[in-house]
Amino acid sequence: MVNRVTLIGNLGRDPEARSLENGAMVAKFSLATGETLPGDKEGNWQEQTEWHEIIAWRECG
Repeated sequence: MVNRVTLIGNLGRDPEARSLENGAMVAKFSLATGETLPGDKEGNWQEQTEWHEIIAWRECG
């Protein structure tokens, strides 16, 4: 079973990649996604940002 999610956003910091003792690769980074929502009665909009901590193991793509 494979779970697949597509997130489009902005990197919060440079990815950190490293190799484990068994040779497997792991990469870690934060990603910000956002949306604009209607705000108050005066027509002001609010920007809402959500942060995701991503950990990628082995092969990704």
